[in-house]
Amino acid sequence: MSEKLAIYQKKTIEAAINTIMTKMDDLRGANENEKNMTRRRWIWELMQNAKDCSDGSHISILISNDENHLVFSHNGAIFTYDNLIDLVTQISSKRTSEDKTGKFGTGFISTHLISDIVIIKGLYHRIKDTTEIKEMEFIVDRSGKNEQELKNSITLAIEELERIDDEQDRGQSFQKDFNTSFIYNLNEDEEVRKAIVKGYEDLNNCIAYVLAFTEVINRVECDGITYEIANETELIENCLKIIDIVKIDETNLDNPKIQKILICYDKSNDVSIAAPLIYENDNYCACPIESLPKLFCQFPLIGTEIFSFPIILNSSKLKVLQERNHIQEGAEENRKIIDIAISLYEKMLSYASEENWNNLYNYCYINTSSNSALQKDVYKRIQAIYRRENIVEVMKDSSLTTKESLIKNDSKNISIPSINNSDLLNEFWELMNKMITLPLPTKETNKFWLEVSPNNKLTIEMIYENLFKEKNISDLSQRLKDEDEVFSWLNEFYRMWSNSKDELDFISNGLLPNQYDDFIEIKKLKIDKNIDETLKDVLTLLGNNIRNKLVHKEIKILEGLDMDSYDNELVANKINDFVRKQLSNESSNTTKRSAKVQNTFNKLTDWFFINPDLAKSLFKDVYDNQHLLSSREVTIRRLELASSVESVMSENKMELEQLTTFLRESGRLLRLFENGEVSLTEDMKELFQHISSKSLYAKERLDYLIERSITNVHKELSENPLYSVKKSLDEWINERYSRTVFKAIKANRDIRIIIRPSDDDKIIFYEEEEIEALDDTDYELWTDNENTVVRMITLGDLIRTTGISVIRLRNLFK
Repeated sequence: MSEKLAIYQKKTIEAAINTIMTKMDDLRGANENEKNMTRRRWIWELMQNAKDCSDGSHISILISNDENHLVFSHNGAIFTYDNLIDLVTQISSKRTSEDKTGKFGTGFISTHLISDIVIIKGLYHRIKDTTEIKEMEFIVDRSGKNEQELKNSITLAIEELERIDDEQDRGQSFQKDFNTSFIYNLNEDEEVRKAIVKGYEDLNNCIAYVLAFTEVINRVECDGITYEIANETELIENCLKIIDIVKIDETNLDNPKIQKILICYDKSNDVSIAAPLIYENDNYCACPIESLPKLFCQFPLIGTEIFSFPIILNSSKLKVLQERNHIQEGAEENRKIIDIAISLYEKMLSYASEENWNNLYNYCYINTSSNSALQKDVYKRIQAIYRRENIVEVMKDSSLTTKESLIKNDSKNISIPSINNSDLLNEFWELMNKMITLPLPTKETNKFWLEVSPNNKLTIEMIYENLFKEKNISDLSQRLKDEDEVFSWLNEFYRMWSNSKDELDFISNGLLPNQYDDFIEIKKLKIDKNIDETLKDVLTLLGNNIRNKLVHKEIKILEGLDMDSYDNELVANKINDFVRKQLSNESSNTTKRSAKVQNTFNKLTDWFFINPDLAKSLFKDVYDNQHLLSSREVTIRRLELASSVESVMSENKMELEQLTTFLRESGRLLRLFENGEVSLTEDMKELFQHISSKSLYAKERLDYLIERSITNVHKELSENPLYSVKKSLDEWINERYSRTVFKAIKANRDIRIIIRPSDDDKIIFYEEEEIEALDDTDYELWTDNENTVVRMITLGDLIRTTGISVIRLRNLFK
């Protein structure tokens, strides 16, 4: 050996020692988190090196593991002198070959976590293209703990390589299915077992993508489980396809599992993106990426699980760190690759949207924790894409769904219910779904879209701010699909609010309706402990608007809350204070009683008369001196009333209790009459029409309604070409059969028009002529109401509105 060659060999060995010692020290001294990362890399380093041994044809890989050995085999190109030198010195020649992603670089050292000593068995030839092939067994030893031991092992390995190279060729008779094997001796080391388990887990999770990306490796078998490409389905030419990866377990050959991988690619730039999906219910459905590495350089870059990209990005041109756990974010080549990947993502998502694929939120999750300027930019650009696509399933009605975008015209288009207590999320969604507001995602997908787009969330605080603050019950009811359910909705809303936050926060920040239906801060309100309504009226008339300070009585959430309350005694005390002060000022001639105060006192003394026992306990001295509250006129009126009552009692020989019962039952009969629930004789009708002054159909009121209905129906029939009536209303009235029965011609037939008002959504018949006209076959019943809605009422209308489903006729035929 020449002096120069000896110097070169010495420098090479020194460089190898330096590299190997550094890497082995890092490997052995790493913390648990770093070791976990390395444990996941060994299988990909071996697979990557196998892929680099391809001679252009497909290769297969076999991995087996027993108690004593882990064996990794492949049928790629056999070893050359250069390959083995790379292994011995750990000095990579990767940069000399553009199509190699590994080429026995420093990453191979991570496999020594399995064993310091690796036995390599297989075939060897000096030069790649020669047919002179030798069988070999070669040892790579990294067990040395110092430079000298490591130098000795490297020197021995080089000498062994020279010996193999000098051996006589043995032809190709020794070619095998798997012509290269890496054999790792196992021991009882727990870390070694962890490394193998981690490697197997990663293989199962990522191998489908590796097979899809590399195109060279077409089959991998690992301890009886085989992974291989089954078929490809092209969706869009030169852009989008689905690859089926089959997983076959030799213990269950009749039940292979298919994993579908969606690939969108730009072959000219060697960039692709991928995501899992399934086909079910006659449609494709996006699947979650889970905790897979987001970046692949044909093989996964362990450590990129939280990279800010929603699905997997692959390119063999990525500039990666030496540890192969991340990319060089400042490299211009990487920025160009990411730009292309984002455009591919837009194409993929647009296609999925047009084809109405389901669960597309799985293709939108992005990690936002990185402080990297590059990753923040990626996040913003990806978000701008998926927020404008129609990919969110929303309820169109109770049974149909449609797809909407998260934003439209730069404004929020969908609201996503969100509540602190995740156990209440479905209930909160149900509650928000009762509102007339922005569309909501379906209940099944709501929580997933909430993770994707928190900017679209709809929270309890937002409801307070937008629907409660400076608003009232009427405002809220108009936002509900069923206005009559406003208090039921509110009580459910408050229940969820209090269950999702602590009581102190609820009382400090909540808004409740007061008894004027206005939403007020809870801390400004009191609970109403069944205060008498008349006493509230009296106190309000005296200048203390108590209803403004009381929680609405329909709110049921108050029990158990630490809130002050008002009761009859407190209200009575406030009234007492005013009355005593007023009487005191009157007695000293400093104040005269105003008409307003007198009217209020009258209301109070009327209440005393109706509730004597309660009045005595609440008002004490004021009750005893109630005569001071009444004016001369009120006192006279009450005396006259008492005299009239006594006269009626005497005339009819009735006791007070009998008179009370009579008045109560007469009042009940009057209400039944007003509601059209009883039939009365003509004399009784006339009597009740005169005494029912508050009825909708009191005599004077009824006259007005009938005249209005006649006018409106005549106008409607005059303008309807199907009917012929007198042009003049007066003429039509003069020719009528009775007060509410009129003449008309329809289809050349004489018919009778019966007219009744339908105010308060009901029709009441009073006149015998109306019943007789209804007995005729040629009649029509026409109505109008307080909203000037004029229409004909048919038998079908009557059956629908009354709910009658059976009409018994036996009395008609007797």
